[in-house]
Amino acid sequence: MDTSEEYIKMCDKAEEIQKEWVLREGDCLWCKKYLDIFYVSTHSRYKSSSHIFLPRQDQLQKMVNENNLTALLQDFISWLSKQCNLPMHNTSMEQLWLAFVMKEKYNKTWDGKEWVIE
Repeated sequence: MDTSEEYIKMCDKAEEIQKEWVLREGDCLWCKKYLDIFYVSTHSRYKSSSHIFLPRQDQLQKMVNENNLTALLQDFISWLSKQCNLPMHNTSMEQLWLAFVMKEKYNKTWDGKEWVIE
């Protein structure tokens, strides 16, 4: 699970994903107030504006395709093969899948600071 500063920033700026997020047990959150990562348990079922949802890779995949894994992987590989400007060093699978989700659902790309409409 990516908990890097870059992934936290990407998730924080992915406003559409933050708005659609429904709190579930096991979710990974960044708490802005305490500058710490925590996982939602049955005892912490609250959603706050000081929390940033950090989706896992499986959660990101479900955002774009819940049924056909083969088609999903083909689409992802096709998209990935066209990414010549995407830095591949120190890039996690969560960062790649988040970029794919944002492109597929919202036609946005990451410029290093913001999600911009392409």
